[in-house]
Amino acid sequence: MSRAVILTAVVLCAGLCVWGGCFVPPSASLQSARTVDKEKARLTPYWSGIRETGESENEKIADEFGILAGIGVGNQAELQLRYDRIQLTGEDEDGYNFTSLGPKFSTANQRIAFILPVGFYYGSGISAGDTFQIHPGMIGTIPFAQTVDLRAEQRGR
Repeated sequence: MSRAVILTAVVLCAGLCVWGGCFVPPSASLQSARTVDKEKARLTPYWSGIRETGESENEKIADEFGILAGIGVGNQAELQLRYDRIQLTGEDEDGYNFTSLGPKFSTANQRIAFILPVGFYYGSGISAGDTFQIHPGMIGTIPFAQTVDLRAEQRGR
């Protein structure tokens, strides 16, 4: 991957994060900086229980489950499609959905990646047109072995 592409991704992610704040929505999709090989695919299902805790409370407020698909489109580049369902708990609580599509670019050593998913929330009483969002992010990975990574992710709004 060229240095110009990497520099552009860094500047774009940093600028959008600073411009829009650094809000990270509830998400269990923490991922590695590694990308899939060209013309290969990855499918990652996930689930997360979201709880509110306090001095006297420990209450489950939602379940989030989803799937993240990545398709290799070039050297250290993939296109990602994500679907999340956030199901709220409690009386008469509904949930909502989140769908996004965007690129992921990784450095040559696959230790740093940049993502730029563009998506929207929708569901009962939520108009997709009102919830357009961009979530730029930078992912860092320290590989310990072929299949074991230590990961960190910073995502913007």
